[in-house]
Amino acid sequence: MGCRGFVLGKALISKLFSDPCSAPPFSLRVCGFRAVAAAREAGATAETAAAAAVSEEGRRIRKVGVFWDLDNKPPKQVPPFVAALHLRNVAGKFGEVVDVVAYANRHAFSFLPQWVKEQRKDRKLLDKLETAGVVKPREPYICGYCGCKCRTNEKLKKHFRDLHERERTKRMNRMDSMKGKRRLKYKASLAEKEERYRNASKEILVPKVGYGLASELRRAGVYVRRVEDKPQAADEALKSHMARSIKEGLHCICLVSDDSDFSNALRVAQQKQLRTVVVGDTTTLSQFADIKFSWEDVASGKALARATEAHWLWSTEDALHKEYMEDCLERREGEIAQSYLRSEASLFSEDEEDDCLWEEDRQQAPLQKAVSVDYWWMSDDDEDQDDACSTDN
Repeated sequence: MGCRGFVLGKALISKLFSDPCSAPPFSLRVCGFRAVAAAREAGATAETAAAAAVSEEGRRIRKVGVFWDLDNKPPKQVPPFVAALHLRNVAGKFGEVVDVVAYANRHAFSFLPQWVKEQRKDRKLLDKLETAGVVKPREPYICGYCGCKCRTNEKLKKHFRDLHERERTKRMNRMDSMKGKRRLKYKASLAEKEERYRNASKEILVPKVGYGLASELRRAGVYVRRVEDKPQAADEALKSHMARSIKEGLHCICLVSDDSDFSNALRVAQQKQLRTVVVGDTTTLSQFADIKFSWEDVASGKALARATEAHWLWSTEDALHKEYMEDCLERREGEIAQSYLRSEASLFSEDEEDDCLWEEDRQQAPLQKAVSVDYWWMSDDDEDQDDACSTDN
């Protein structure tokens, strides 16, 4: 309890001094100051353990969904596979990543960024220099499929096309001629070779269309979906996917886009008490985000430290809110118990008073009866005497 109190109290004090206008209610502040008092007894070594416990608890219970607008935010200056991994790592700092989706039309997959064009231009120039013997590589080029060593990159490409690509074409033609279970069995036997061929071809061969964006993102665990070539088609598909994920119990939304069309979706998420993270280069969606990152920082991996700090603050705020609600619940239960005891005591006193009154009436009843009997007897006797006197007269 002391470890937890130290962390909660420290976070609350820093929040009070950094933003006095957003100070919590008095009961929450009292709770925080109690935590600070308990923290002084815990010691400095308890801070790290408590912070890790709070952070791990928040990460375990929070589900995060990543929604990537590829038309608006394609990878820049970073390979798609590396950018997707960095994005997933940043989102993983806020909780358990349960969904990573990317939507775009065919232009996003066929488009060549400037940095890709420059890389290919430099590679082509280097190949010419190596073929002419002007430049000699320090180490030989190694084939990723069979391990063969070649002196130049052009010889490596020729080796791969003449041997491995031709063998793969034969295997595919043979598989196409098969049917039924035989085809499935043969396809399963080629799974390892196909995986090795794809990995090697990415390093050696140049894609005929685009630069392998979809395949690289899928390799990083991103669900890539191609939409129709219509205006705002990717945005609409991304919004509908986001709405379905929210209904399924998502706790945090990480949106990679600068498009203002997602303002309403983020506003609805905030109304439902969801955490929102925006990754972009403009301030269009900043007002609807709990925290915002630059796309360049996320793609390059520079945003990991800031994401870790933001997650710790979120977990601390959630823990403070939970502790405050527990205190309110305990206080309410105490009030209900006190009111119940008071009502029981009042009912007992009323019953005791009624019993006393009943006992007093019961004791006084014989006396009243005797008085009433004597009174009526005396009245009858007097009447008889009066009648006798009148008769004698």
